[in-house]
Amino acid sequence: MSKMKSAEEKWFLLKTKTRQEKRAMENLSRQHVDCYCPEAFVEKILRGKKSQVIEVLFPGYLFVNFRNPASSVHSIKNTRGVHSFVSFGGTPAQVTSTLIQELKEKTKTSEILLISNLPKKGDK
Repeated sequence: MSKMKSAEEKWFLLKTKTRQEKRAMENLSRQHVDCYCPEAFVEKILRGKKSQVIEVLFPGYLFVNFRNPASSVHSIKNTRGVHSFVSFGGTPAQVTSTLIQELKEKTKTSEILLISNLPKKGDK
């Protein structure tokens, strides 16, 4: 039982195919894999107007936690939208659950995280 509990706490980092984070999340959720892709509001100028759009905070990356023993590393790597696991020395990189919790708290939809590189009045 303790082995199952330790498996619940293991988050891994996936490299996704270009601009396919949402597709990968959708396909992984069908396999009962917990996914997390932090997003933030970004202020941009689109078609000459200042607007706020939601963008992925880490483009090309996705955090996964697969609690279901039926989900294997092989099945996750072969999911549409997924490129590979981020690994060091052949071992998939683990991410602590505290980091995931902190990211979730900082990117809550109730608290608007606004990123802006636009010049303000008086800037040169």
